[in-house]
Amino acid sequence: MAENHRNQEPPLPPRAEHQPLATEYFIDRETPDSYQPVPGYEGLEQRAFTIWRGTEGRYGMFSLRAGENFTGTGESPWHTHSSDQMTYCLEGWVVAEYEGIGVVRLEKGDAVFESRNNRHRQLEVSPDMQSIQILIPAEMSTTWYTWDSAGGCYQGTTVQHTDLLP
Repeated sequence: MAENHRNQEPPLPPRAEHQPLATEYFIDRETPDSYQPVPGYEGLEQRAFTIWRGTEGRYGMFSLRAGENFTGTGESPWHTHSSDQMTYCLEGWVVAEYEGIGVVRLEKGDAVFESRNNRHRQLEVSPDMQSIQILIPAEMSTTWYTWDSAGGCYQGTTVQHTDLLP
């Protein structure tokens, strides 16, 4: 039935100048080495997508999951990101704490929007956790906050994420 419908359709009209064509970054296929360990997150792996190239850096995307031999908690220290981030939980669950909200449990099918520079930390993830993150813009840095007991305050260290721009 679909074949008959396709044969009856007229050809597409000529393209307008502002209509972009699909590029080589239109599809990003998973490979055996797509997932890499995530610095700062115990036992988690991430897969960065090349979609940022097709959007000229306006958007980035990566997947975060519990590693194959995950035995930890997935805990992270307090931190902020320089990009807005939307997260969708594909599998399992995540317990996180957000400044101004408190502790939240996100489960399969839940989504969250983290505005840039909102302090948060991951407290625990399930062994089957997997999520998708969308970054706006794609280029992002993370500032990690660790408690300095000698100084009696948090110290921030900022890392630029070149790992999310393959």
